Amino acid sequence: ANLDINLSVNNISGTLPDGWTQMIILRTIILNTNNLVGTLPESWATISTLAELRIGRNQLSGTIPEAYASLTGLTELRLDENQLTGPLPSFIAAMPNLGRVFLGDNHFTGTFPEEYALMTTVNNLWLEDNDLEGTLPEAWSTLTNMRQLILFGNDIL
Repeated sequence: ANLDINLSVNNISGTLPDGWTQMIILRTIILNTNNLVGTLPESWATISTLAELRIGRNQLSGTIPEAYASLTGLTELRLDENQLTGPLPSFIAAMPNLGRVFLGDNHFTGTFPEEYALMTTVNNLWLEDNDLEGTLPEAWSTLTNMRQLILFGNDIL
């Protein structure tokens, strides 16, 4: 059996625990709307059973670790309403099962990754209220499964 952890809206403070990598059957982590700080643990990239990572509405900072590219079973990545920085991670374009990506209301910078045109399974991509700039890559027109593409609050030309 898989393990789902939902500790949303619990006023939890502190940093995310490295020790959760010991739970080899962990499928879902939901920690939305707490007071979590610090960075995303790179060690979580080893949770091979992880399908949903939802840690929106906290105060997480730093970048999304490149090591998370190994989380190929992810179907939902929700890190909205944090303080995350850096460019949008291009590696999520190669996640074959990803359907929903919520990275809005952070401090991501740079341009819209051309690689995101490869996200053929994604139907919700929310990148609103970041510090992104430039034009949308023409290749994104191939995203035929896209139902919601939310980009307001950026500097789109």
